[in-house]
Amino acid sequence: LVVPRLFASGTLTVGTRVHTLSEAPAYHDHNWGRWLWGHDFAWEWGFGLPDRVEMPWSVVFDRTTNRARSQALELTLALWKGEALHRVFTQHEVTVRASGLLAPRRVPKFPRVMTLIAPEATPDIPARLDLFAAAGRDHLHCAFIPESVAQIVIPNDTDLGITIINERPGLLLLEGEVRGERVAAEGRGIFEFLTC
Repeated sequence: LVVPRLFASGTLTVGTRVHTLSEAPAYHDHNWGRWLWGHDFAWEWGFGLPDRVEMPWSVVFDRTTNRARSQALELTLALWKGEALHRVFTQHEVTVRASGLLAPRRVPKFPRVMTLIAPEATPDIPARLDLFAAAGRDHLHCAFIPESVAQIVIPNDTDLGITIINERPGLLLLEGEVRGERVAAEGRGIFEFLTC
């Protein structure tokens, strides 16, 4: 279940600091079932919302692969217009182009104690991700330029290894034409890369 465009209001408390949210752009999804960490799967997933509320476009991307990332099991780029799902591009309609490698000096890890198990600072994730979708006259280009990374380090369920989920906020650019309508937006996105 994906709800890509919400408003969140309330308070967020971190330590002694309280942050107030008032109609902040938000996203929600929910997955059913259970994964065994360490099994033969990996994913790249992300969403993007426009900076300006009056812009109707938002996107959700998903590529699920085997653990070696050599075979795509699922590949979708979904475009929303306001509250409605406007267009879904799948498998052979979507091309993913990753470029460069992120080279941060320091990567925060959560929970912090997992830094002892995974101390390296260089995640195996791209510095930029371009998604191209085309079917008939419809075409869409989504560029994601990350600004930072944080890692969630999870002990595997099936062996003594680990699984790392790389969380990356950044700039998202969207352009194209779908159903005879020009699509253009600039905003923020969060993309997630499951590795190891």
